[in-house]
Amino acid sequence: MVHQILASRSKPELRQQLLTQRRQQSRTALNTATAAICRHLQQKLLAMTPATLCAYAGSGMEVNLLPWLQTLQQPGWRIGLPVIDPARAGCMRMHRWRSGELLQKNRFGIPEPAADSTTIAAGDIDICLLPLLGFTDRGERLGMGGGYYDRWLPHTRADMLRIGIACDWQRQPALPLDRWDQNMHYVCTESGLHRCSETA
Repeated sequence: MVHQILASRSKPELRQQLLTQRRQQSRTALNTATAAICRHLQQKLLAMTPATLCAYAGSGMEVNLLPWLQTLQQPGWRIGLPVIDPARAGCMRMHRWRSGELLQKNRFGIPEPAADSTTIAAGDIDICLLPLLGFTDRGERLGMGGGYYDRWLPHTRADMLRIGIACDWQRQPALPLDRWDQNMHYVCTESGLHRCSETA
C-alpha cells in the first residue's frame, strides 16, 4: 500500500511523519525490499560500461546497499561513499571504498570510510545512488534535512546519473520544493527501476 501524504505540509512535518512510518515497517519487509532493489540495480548497472559510482551505507530502517556494493568490485568500477567534511559544516565528500575495507561510524551513526582514504572529486562521478525519505514520480526527493546532498550535488556533472533509493510505500503524490532541489533520473524500489517523468 502506498501511503500518500498531503504536499501542503511543510518539509519538517512530512519528514517526521515519514520517519514514524519508516520505524513502523518490519525488518523482514525491509530486508525483502532491499534484496529486490539490489537485484534491479545489479541488472541495470552491469549492463553499463564500468564507471565511478557513489552510493551510501544505510543505517537504522533505511535501505542498506552496503552488502550489495561489496559484490560490485569488478574491473573498471570505482565505488565512493560519503564522508562528512570536518572542515566545512553541513558538507560532505565522496571517498573511495573497496570491499573489505573497514568503515567507521560518524556522529550520526552512519558508516563511512576513514577520513584519510582517497577522495573522489564530485566531477569524476558518473552515477549517484541517493537515499530517499520520500519521492514523487517526477523524481522529486525528500531527504533527512541535513542538506548534505543539496550542497554536494551542484558540484557534480550535469550528466551524472541520479538514482534515488526507496521503498514503494515512500512514494508521494507531491512534495514541497525549494529552489535548490534537484530531481532524480530514476527511483529504484522493490517493484523496479522507475524512470522519472517531469509530467508525472
